[in-house]
Amino acid sequence: MTIKSAFVFPALAAACALWAARPVCAQSATHPGRVSAGFFAGVARPADEAFRQIYGSAQFPVSVQANVRLFRSLYAFSGYAYVSRTGEAIAEGSGTSDGQDPLKFRMHTVKAGGLYAVPAGKWTLFAGAGVGFSHYLERWEAAGASTSGSKAGLLVQGGAEYPVFNRLSLAGRIEYSHLPIRAKSPAEVDTNLGRLDFSLGLIFRLR
Repeated sequence: MTIKSAFVFPALAAACALWAARPVCAQSATHPGRVSAGFFAGVARPADEAFRQIYGSAQFPVSVQANVRLFRSLYAFSGYAYVSRTGEAIAEGSGTSDGQDPLKFRMHTVKAGGLYAVPAGKWTLFAGAGVGFSHYLERWEAAGASTSGSKAGLLVQGGAEYPVFNRLSLAGRIEYSHLPIRAKSPAEVDTNLGRLDFSLGLIFRLR
């Protein structure tokens, strides 16, 4: 997935929704719905330098997230995120790739936590924290080898949403996750599979 394709859907959806909503008065300051579901896509920077050398400085995760209001300003959230990348193995001692050893990486993450939402005029600002449980798989195609595992980590997120229809909002979100992985063998190194995500999306109010 390229940077262009990672933003095509949210950008087109945002433009169409805003154009259609021109004659409609935006909602007055109010809290988001009691139950909502969001769909996000964006770009992320991996936290680990060695990971960036192999797979590049950008990932393109996609995610979904559901929010349920517990009290007036407090929400519980749960969600799922997926990311995959291809890269090249780094030749030992050279610090560069020889272009002959392709690698493939993918990771699934289930997350849950809490959010605090504050109305600000027509906007709603939110911030929160939680945990993510991730399963990752890395395949070394030339050697026919792979490594995989599961790990829990911490995350924080914040952002804003803007209503365009009664049940539809545009949203921007920033999320940082911390996911340290211990090396399983002398051939591996410790790494952090966490990342800093910047994403755009649509939020649908279900109730």
